[in-house]
Amino acid sequence: MQHYLVAVDWSHIFDDRRGEEFVRFAYDCAAGRLVAIDHRHSENRAWAPATAAQAADVLESLVQNYSLAPEGFGTGGQDDPAEFGMELVHEIPDWAAGRSRSA
Repeated sequence: MQHYLVAVDWSHIFDDRRGEEFVRFAYDCAAGRLVAIDHRHSENRAWAPATAAQAADVLESLVQNYSLAPEGFGTGGQDDPAEFGMELVHEIPDWAAGRSRSA
């Protein structure tokens, strides 16, 4: 079983007024939690750690829309995560290594 659900440049709407924004995240399927999540700033396009509110919003979207469970992606009947801009991997990406969050 793959351990992490990962996305880079994954589109998400935090606020309808601001429209689509981009995040990258690593979700630990076994632990059922986000290990790392960054938000791409619209002005300079640089990655920065997401706020707690942004992390909670993305996690809520993942759980509600993709039925994530400790067993991993697809337990809610989804197909290939690549169809949703995500990838299942065995190792955490370098950009997320050594990070941990409570969300």
